[in-house]
Amino acid sequence: MDIALFFGTFDPLHVGHVAIMGHLLNTGWVEELWLVPSPHNPLKEFTAITPYHERVAALRESLAYYADRRLRISEIEDNLPRPSYTIRTLTSLESLFPEHRFGLLIGGDSLVSLPRWYRGEEILARYPIWVYPRGAVQEIPQPWQEQGNIRLLEAPLLDISSTYIREGRRQGKNMIFFEAARCRTEG
Repeated sequence: MDIALFFGTFDPLHVGHVAIMGHLLNTGWVEELWLVPSPHNPLKEFTAITPYHERVAALRESLAYYADRRLRISEIEDNLPRPSYTIRTLTSLESLFPEHRFGLLIGGDSLVSLPRWYRGEEILARYPIWVYPRGAVQEIPQPWQEQGNIRLLEAPLLDISSTYIREGRRQGKNMIFFEAARCRTEG
């Protein structure tokens, strides 16, 4: 089975994430999409981030709302050494699920920084990568166009980020309009 992994802090999951996820699933390029919330992204300061298990609970509520059996959450990074490195997660998932083929769903801004990730060149060479335009990156950079494992999503885009939502909350603004829908469960 072909599975896209969507790594992130997801604090919170927002409508931009959901639009991108839905678009990739609708292309038919993958059979499932797994969200992989990061307990500790080595490239981010985590002092203002919601605790991991609260973010996972919020993701569960959102995925319940969208009710698509192709969407899942993987908590594998909670059991791996910190900081979280994508290549470690990929190799761990391959060991646990040898019958699946894993790839990455990332933004264009992440694609251009990927060579600086821990073993980033190996990720670029070994795994399919589905890229959504983000920031200044609206197309696959020339050096990678011939590689064949990187595909650009022509997805509807929203210029929104979880950081924008968190900052708006800190300012006392109502940011619920930007967040992904969530099922509210009792008790």
